[in-house]
Amino acid sequence: MALIVASSFFLNSCALSNSSNTMITDNNKVADETFIQLIQAIESKDDSLIKADFSITAHSEQVNFDEMALKLVEFVQGEVISYTSAEESGVGAEYKKENGKMRKMIQSSFCVETTENKYYIAIKECVIDEKNNNNVGLMSIYIIEAKNWDEGYVYRGDGLQELGIHIVEQDEEDSTN
Repeated sequence: MALIVASSFFLNSCALSNSSNTMITDNNKVADETFIQLIQAIESKDDSLIKADFSITAHSEQVNFDEMALKLVEFVQGEVISYTSAEESGVGAEYKKENGKMRKMIQSSFCVETTENKYYIAIKECVIDEKNNNNVGLMSIYIIEAKNWDEGYVYRGDGLQELGIHIVEQDEEDSTN
């Protein structure tokens, strides 16, 4: 009997561990796929691809959204040489269940190196919102040149997590809205 109980406990522990690893892997995979789409849009200088990935809510909240999408593709200079994965730079997921409706947000950070510069990018995206489908998609992108950031810390944006595209430039104290 003790052997059965011990075996059952061991199998349940393995199942929980595998399920937890799958959730983490899935978050990394989702974040990486989103980031690769963003990099491809920037490389092709196609702001319409960036706009298409954003949630309806983010589109409507940022007054100059179209202008900021264009500014983002122009901000990143040079050809992409390398970039980090979500796992390397960090991914966080927030799960919320309210009145039986699930919401999942993923926050991720990346480093991109081009032939001309190095950038840090923070992304927040809503992957599930059973209460308000207009929230599904990118919620915010923050970008800063490496020379304007303390490389000892993971870049997470300005901490406000405002919706839309935010480009932090050298002479600004906060992001452009």
